[in-house]
Amino acid sequence: MPQYGSTFCRVIDNKEKHAEDLIDAFKSTDPAQKLPIFVAISVDMLDTGIDVPELVNLVFVRPVKSYVKFWQMIGRGTRLRRDLFGPGQHKTEFLIFDHCANFWYFDEQYKETEPSVQKSLLQHLFEARLEVAEAALKQMEESVFQHAVDVIVSDVRALKDVGSIDVRDRFVALERLSERDRVADFAAVTKADLLSIAAPLMHWRVIRGDEDAYRFDLLVTRAEAELLRSGVTGGRFPDYRARIEEQVELLMKNQNPVKAKAATIQLVRSKEFWATVTVPMLENVRLELRGVMKYQQQVATTRVVPQELDVDDAAFWSKDYAPKLEGLELVEYKARVNRVINEHFGAHPTLQRIRNGKLVRDEELEELALLVLQVDDKANVKHLLGYQPDTRRSLLAVFRGLVGLDPAAVDAAFVAFVHKHPALSSQQLRFLQMLKNAIADQGGIEIERLYEPPFTNLHSDGLDGIFSRDEEVTDLLHILATFEPKVAPPSHPPPASERAS
Repeated sequence: MPQYGSTFCRVIDNKEKHAEDLIDAFKSTDPAQKLPIFVAISVDMLDTGIDVPELVNLVFVRPVKSYVKFWQMIGRGTRLRRDLFGPGQHKTEFLIFDHCANFWYFDEQYKETEPSVQKSLLQHLFEARLEVAEAALKQMEESVFQHAVDVIVSDVRALKDVGSIDVRDRFVALERLSERDRVADFAAVTKADLLSIAAPLMHWRVIRGDEDAYRFDLLVTRAEAELLRSGVTGGRFPDYRARIEEQVELLMKNQNPVKAKAATIQLVRSKEFWATVTVPMLENVRLELRGVMKYQQQVATTRVVPQELDVDDAAFWSKDYAPKLEGLELVEYKARVNRVINEHFGAHPTLQRIRNGKLVRDEELEELALLVLQVDDKANVKHLLGYQPDTRRSLLAVFRGLVGLDPAAVDAAFVAFVHKHPALSSQQLRFLQMLKNAIADQGGIEIERLYEPPFTNLHSDGLDGIFSRDEEVTDLLHILATFEPKVAPPSHPPPASERAS
């Protein structure tokens, strides 16, 4: 497409000398940009740490084995952008072209999950220091506020020295947030930037070996904020006081570094100290004792006498037990079981009848599951039943999900449907093809799935949006019922001809 010029699409990788300039050009929204880039092709350079809110298309053209990297790549498209398509037309979605079945590999089924983010110790501490500054400002404790500002600025400046890519990407913002006058103004927007930009990056600071000191910092800082808000006897301050006293009492008093802090320790022990305590007094305790917190003795948590339990093995190792398998772990376990089945039992008569949609007995399924387990003791088919009682599957449904159904048998049912309803639209035929493939690959499908992606990609209402005639919907539901797993009763074994086939 020469009409778009040579810079419309560029390869950006580590072999490119001016890769950083190209990335800036790709990120830029300046209409005066001389070399605008609209399509960027890259390996490992645009997966993380790059914010391009205008991005609405992602193309995955290679397999991704890292779950974290998979979600990082998806994250490139989740950045919000207002008025992207015109005034009031905000960015509300983005499109992913997944050419290498990465979604299937991670068993996500196009359902985005938002993992809970655990805050680091230093992020908690930084946010607590912001609370102290805010509380001091409200109480008009000017000296306390100015000291809190100094500590906050010191934390941000220490963060700037970290060599992390994420920190470097935010370097300009951090440079502004390390200006003391700006922080001292403590405007609402500055506080918001400190919480949203600086605080989450604090985990990049290295505190290895000093965790005990920073935990004590956090405890005392929270006590300072509560003291400013509620006073000596109000709120949660008495609880914080008790925890500080407990931490001090755990110090091993025979250690020389601890002996050197005897005066401060005696001060914390005295009731007079706590009766008239102030934030500067607490801050002095923090600075004096944080360095010796690593000399705390560990509290014994083990029992003096071993506990004995009389457990019924049969009850403990229930035949219905199934471990919690989710995400990538579930995908790997399925692949392991499938590999054993394909390599050792591909021609097994029970599997043949499962593929053909014929009846099988429970005892045959149990026998087949036992044979698989004998080949590989870490390929237990029953572990795929599900660990939640309300979502557990039958053993037949698990086997059908592993080996699928004979495509010819599935195709025959849909051919009859098309012959009965010859006036189907192209969209309806595409829906039928997707449904047929899902049944053949997975051995069946639940009705609820027809109202989820990828079926809702054709119409937001799923099945109901594609087929409006009651007769068509009824016939489709009949097809689904036809391929629903059915187990033969023990008293009616399959004919000898089927067992031999």
